[in-house]
Amino acid sequence: MLRFLPGILLAQAALLGVYWLLSRATIDSAQRWSIVVLFALVIALLVAFWFGALARHMNQARLDALREAHAREREKLKVNAERAKARVMRESQKRIDKETSRAHARAGFKVGAVLAGAAGFGVLMMFTQFVTVGLLALSTAGGGLAGYLARLRQERLARARQELLPREARPVPGRRIGHEPETKP
Repeated sequence: MLRFLPGILLAQAALLGVYWLLSRATIDSAQRWSIVVLFALVIALLVAFWFGALARHMNQARLDALREAHAREREKLKVNAERAKARVMRESQKRIDKETSRAHARAGFKVGAVLAGAAGFGVLMMFTQFVTVGLLALSTAGGGLAGYLARLRQERLARARQELLPREARPVPGRRIGHEPETKP
């Protein structure tokens, strides 16, 4: 409201000044009032334009401040969403790693039991005079154990390499490295 007060006072002072000047002139009272009313209309029109420009400027300043506040809030929401997404991804990755290691442990136990059974069968066959069958069972069990150990070593190396890579450079499962998905035009 204080921004409009100088304009109101200026308009009243100008109108008072015109009335004072015309009161000293030797003209008819009807003419004097018609000049004062006409001058009052001109001053009112100029003050209205001035106040309109001032109001538009104030409105634009408020709108800019509101846009800035919304932009800050939107940015804060994006940052919080990214943090929550990263936290969920970390927790999900930990859960996946835990389940994977648990599955590997179960599978390792099963494979170990099968290989031990095959080796035991081979030893039993050798003791019961079936040497050829026993040697065949022992070599099969040894080959299975060697293959399983080689696969474990490869998985351990791959996991170590993946932990060294930054999160953005990690390969996406199912996508070949160096090939981007095709996009439709």
